[in-house]
Amino acid sequence: MQPIVSGSLLHASIMMGVLLSVLSNIFNNHPALMVGTLTLTHMGLDTLTLKVSYLANVIGSDVGSLLLPMGTLATLMWMHIVRKGKVKITWWEYVKITGVVIPPAVIFTLVILYYWVSWIFGGVLQS
Repeated sequence: MQPIVSGSLLHASIMMGVLLSVLSNIFNNHPALMVGTLTLTHMGLDTLTLKVSYLANVIGSDVGSLLLPMGTLATLMWMHIVRKGKVKITWWEYVKITGVVIPPAVIFTLVILYYWVSWIFGGVLQS
């Protein structure tokens, strides 16, 4: 995974955030974040790239995991509570909405993360 993160900070931010979003939907958000963190800490990255990649991991695992109901335990619990209240929301209805909302929100947030870091560090960054 090091070649994925070793390019520009923008590339590192987007790729790690998207990768963690996918992992969070396959497993769950917390185990995916742990795997992503352990992977990043053993790559020998420079400090700034490590920090941006870790923040992208957090964004991907928290926001990206909402794409499917099984991405977070909270979503599964919410769907159960809503069903007990006699409101029918199927998995397909949930995915139709989140499929439109979550991917652009994750990409937008990851790009803003890069620009936020470049604003804080001024002319230090190279894109």
